[in-house]
Amino acid sequence: MGQRDLRRLLFAGAMAVVRQASRHEETTDPWLARMLARKPKKVVAVALANRTARRIWALTTRKEAYRVRAAACTGSERGNRQQRRTAGKCGRQDERTG
Repeated sequence: MGQRDLRRLLFAGAMAVVRQASRHEETTDPWLARMLARKPKKVVAVALANRTARRIWALTTRKEAYRVRAAACTGSERGNRQQRRTAGKCGRQDERTG
């Protein structure tokens, strides 16, 4: 069932993502947040590894470039709640406020 080394690397990468998401309350992937709320971490990691493998397979068979989806604010872009209410996404000024 596939190459063992590749499966291990996908699982290791998925575990790193799951570990990071479980340590920090805010995650940019709503699917991952929902899965972590319902399932054990290792089950979520296997699901994420499978999801990644399907994406890789689709990209290689269609010979397409990977398109990064728009991400929510993370890391240093997070501010306090008041700043997030008054500013647009990721600290940019909202068009309504000027």
